[in-house]
Amino acid sequence: MLGNIVTGCSVLAPAGMLAELSNGLGVTIHAAGLLITFGAIVLCVGSPVTAWLTSRFERRALLTATLLVLALTNAASAFAPDYDSLLIIRLMMLAVGVLYTPQAAGTAALIVPVEKRGSTIAYIFLGWSLAAAIGLPLITFIASRYGFRVTYGAIALTGLVSCLLLWWRLPGGLHGAPVDLRTWADLGRNPTVILLLSITTLQMSGQFVVFTFMGPLLGKLTGANADAVGIVFALYGIFGFVGIAIATRIVDSWGAWKTSVLFTVLLLAGVAGWALSAGAYALMAASVAVWGSALRPPIRCSRCVWLARRRRSRRHRSRSTPRCCISARRSARRSVDCCSRANGSTARAMWPRPWSRRPLQSWS
Repeated sequence: MLGNIVTGCSVLAPAGMLAELSNGLGVTIHAAGLLITFGAIVLCVGSPVTAWLTSRFERRALLTATLLVLALTNAASAFAPDYDSLLIIRLMMLAVGVLYTPQAAGTAALIVPVEKRGSTIAYIFLGWSLAAAIGLPLITFIASRYGFRVTYGAIALTGLVSCLLLWWRLPGGLHGAPVDLRTWADLGRNPTVILLLSITTLQMSGQFVVFTFMGPLLGKLTGANADAVGIVFALYGIFGFVGIAIATRIVDSWGAWKTSVLFTVLLLAGVAGWALSAGAYALMAASVAVWGSALRPPIRCSRCVWLARRRRSRRHRSRSTPRCCISARRSARRSVDCCSRANGSTARAMWPRPWSRRPLQSWS
């Protein structure tokens, strides 16, 4: 989980200190925002490519090396002499850092019993939520007082500590299944996957156009200082936990589709409230809280819908499928179901326990 906090902070850091980057490097806010834009492109393209290229690597060495590169590139960012150098370092950082989250989740499945895989994977993914809820406000707080260079140095130090702990605690000799490129081709031909991917892309891209510049916008429209901006970032992350917890409780009775619709409406209300209340800090902060609470549940529910449809489409082939493959698919479904449930609240992720498969059955 600590590694995911480092990864999340490395990805999100510029959003929390755009003004400091702009002033320190002598560039516009727009140019500073491009650090996030180009980084997002690297994440999008690099994730499947690097997963394929490194799928045969030993996991402890791979994950430790990834965190070490993140620590070194964050340290290098602290000493970047100009904007161009910082951009190049950031692209290198994310090209390697994109490996960590999926490989960490896959590694967790190799070292824990089957009944605990879902909750363990959820615990790992909790790092990203903590990066948004705690890491981003801390980045804003530190950068506003000590500058962006000290902030990058703090992330680098955290990454180094995480790297050492990972090497110490994770057993060696772990290898996952090699990635087959035909898997990506099969997903690309699945209309349900394409539909859900398109919806998610539209939903996320529309939000992050605003989220990237949330700090400067709050300062310009409401006169908010860095601490006030940090509070808004904290509300965004904290209410993200609240939203997932609520979705987890109602999805069994409502179903994935209705739950997705509810939170999509809340998402629209939050973004609309942000726009309509421009200039009023309290109203804009409240809108961000609503917005944050509705961000993750629709995405998770859409995944569950896809899993349920995939399950139905494969029922007719079950008699000709070897028992070991059936068990593997059931294990994967249980892990993903547990992940979507356990990641809904900090308490559930902190104390892993096996979950029932009933929710996924009810969705299907």
